[in-house]
Amino acid sequence: MHDLYAVEKERTQTYEEMVERVLKPVREGSEVCFVSYGHPGVFAQPMHEAVRRARAEGYQATMLPAISAEDCLFADLGVDPGNAGCQSFEATDFLVYARTFDTRSALVLWQIGVIAEKGFKKQFDAWSLAGLEVLRDRLLEFYPASHEVQIYDAAQYVCCDPVIARVDLGRMLEAKIGALSTLYVPPTATAQPDREMVRKLGLA
Repeated sequence: MHDLYAVEKERTQTYEEMVERVLKPVREGSEVCFVSYGHPGVFAQPMHEAVRRARAEGYQATMLPAISAEDCLFADLGVDPGNAGCQSFEATDFLVYARTFDTRSALVLWQIGVIAEKGFKKQFDAWSLAGLEVLRDRLLEFYPASHEVQIYDAAQYVCCDPVIARVDLGRMLEAKIGALSTLYVPPTATAQPDREMVRKLGLA
């Protein structure tokens, strides 16, 4: 499918072409297995649309789960989302919609290297330095500049290691950030219990 990407071509058009490439042999009577890297349903709009469209046209279509970058992040960084909770947002969405979040829980921001980018570029480095600056400044409204964050790139192949950079939030732009890097922001404090809720639940 990579041949469908092109510089200055909007990704929405590429995604539509991917869906139609998958559905063409289905419509011709073939049994089709579409395999993607990572989880086929996580940050994978063409996969969801291909399944939806196939079903709407009367074909049987099933999506099977796999391992996403976030699953790899929990293992490689050694963090448990059950300890203090975890909030997960796509970075552009996080900024554009001013998402509400809790600094006492972990924050995971996806695709920090392509903030507000509609198209495709060939380089592996971040495509949007201006977007990264906006993200850093937004986070500095809630976290101290000295708060350590982790920039994470999951290993794409079993023979490779993940890329993990630990850096103070205020110096985030000095780290090597790729087009598909994920940002992990650990909690800043421990949440305190609601005493009335503790009483209602009989946990005193």
